[in-house]
Amino acid sequence: MKNGVGRGVFITGTDTGIGKTYVSRLLAEGFAYSHIVNYMKPVQTGCTRNTSGDLSAPDLEYVLASGKITDQESGDSAPYRFEPACSPHLAASRAGVTISIDHIREKFNRMANRKSITIVEGAGGVLAPLSETATMADLMLHLRLPVIVVAEPRIGTLNHTSGLRAWYSIISIRWQRTTFTTISSALFATMVRPIFLSWSTTRRAMIA
Repeated sequence: MKNGVGRGVFITGTDTGIGKTYVSRLLAEGFAYSHIVNYMKPVQTGCTRNTSGDLSAPDLEYVLASGKITDQESGDSAPYRFEPACSPHLAASRAGVTISIDHIREKFNRMANRKSITIVEGAGGVLAPLSETATMADLMLHLRLPVIVVAEPRIGTLNHTSGLRAWYSIISIRWQRTTFTTISSALFATMVRPIFLSWSTTRRAMIA
């Protein structure tokens, strides 16, 4: 899991509320046995005000509650926070803010180093818009991390994940970043027992 500045993984999903944060926390807990772990939620909508009047990022709070991540700057971990529980670009527009991928990448570079693993969790799915011109897929490509897709083990998942992988491969080639970023795995998240499968195993399991 190497990239230009460190190591990590990008967590995305086939839908909103699919279990990305749950999976992110599980990975943080697992990696923490042998690595320093960072967690980043570049864009968080649906935030609430804490007693100090600042916006709290619920996904960040949930992952940090594991106790496996320490000495992490909150401003780097969740640089864009919005109160409305809606798409990132709409929440940013209402707040009069433009989400900058370059700014997110700067924050990521501050966190990442060769002795740590950084878990980056997207907002919504791959095509969730960040602005009028950028989507979550653009951020994934810029960060150059391997991607894990969180999905549900139900009818239709093979079609969703296969189509997503094919589409992502096409835009990766256009961006000339196939060397750095690939959708390599799918993870079926349930509250009882998450199942992590390589892409080839995922396809065989869903066909069987």
